[in-house]
Amino acid sequence: MPVPGFSPVVGTDIEEIVDSLEKQRKELMWLLQSLDTTNVKELNAEVINAGRINAKHLRVGSDTEFEDGYDTRALFEVTNDRITATVESINGEIASLTIESNQIKTSVVDLENNLSSKITQTASSIRSEVEAKVTTINGSIATTNYNVSMVNQKADEIRSTVSSQSTSISNLGTRVSSAESTISQQSWQISQKVSQTDYNGNTIASLINQTAYNVKIQAASIDLYGAVMVNGSITGTTDIRVERDAIVGNNLTLGANGWGTKSVNFGSGANITYNGTYMELSSPNVRLGGTNNELNGYNTIYGTLNVPYTTNLVGVVRAESSGIGISYSGGKLYVKVNGVTVKEL
Repeated sequence: MPVPGFSPVVGTDIEEIVDSLEKQRKELMWLLQSLDTTNVKELNAEVINAGRINAKHLRVGSDTEFEDGYDTRALFEVTNDRITATVESINGEIASLTIESNQIKTSVVDLENNLSSKITQTASSIRSEVEAKVTTINGSIATTNYNVSMVNQKADEIRSTVSSQSTSISNLGTRVSSAESTISQQSWQISQKVSQTDYNGNTIASLINQTAYNVKIQAASIDLYGAVMVNGSITGTTDIRVERDAIVGNNLTLGANGWGTKSVNFGSGANITYNGTYMELSSPNVRLGGTNNELNGYNTIYGTLNVPYTTNLVGVVRAESSGIGISYSGGKLYVKVNGVTVKEL
């Protein structure tokens, strides 16, 4: 559209001047009523006051230059498929909002400090993310740590993840290590995982999975501090090591299936062993204390049996081992040597 021209203001008296101004007013009104996309391609103005603006594409502000006296700039743009708003500072801080028919995105970026955060919302999910990248130099070693935390929310799941990657560059080469923790919450379970990979590529992980029926903990080591109460059975196929005292309420059963050799070891060569046929009590020295001590069944004693003179020996069994033994049976006293009867009284 060419630049419009208006009739000049002419006249030597008030009436003529008023008639000229009225003519200019009518020409301007006609021009404003005729403005549309066919004759106006671009409109530049310091200030536009309007009750309504009808346009297919609206762009307000600038994303290429800063005005004099301002260290920030803003851009607002409307198209057929989106609305975008951006505010940027001269030091590299940028905040933006994008609205589309199927999603809304917001982000804040700090280019100077390598920081950023963003949120993406759709009809089915909301995803938020925060990133930080920090590089430190110590002598000839440059280390870059890249950290990211994310939360993804859906109707049936909430998942949060925190990950970290460290890269060290030196004269010896590049070394990369990483770590990540994840929590996933669903209506029927809660799962947690922590994993770590060292510079050599070795990965170790621990897992916790909780449902309404059980809690599963998997890790290289599990440390419990404080009082632990267990109502129910403890089952497993590995060792249980207790550095201090272990107190059992009633019964201690070794090998409920009854197969194989079972033993209780006390250290220094002392133990109690059961091989499925007989039980053996082995120790450099064995002492039976108490008022009444009984050995029932077929019992063999290897070594020396020392009976102090102050001790009553009641119901001596038949001696079948090497050495001299005595026994009483059927009103007779038998003397044996190496298990063979040599005299009866």
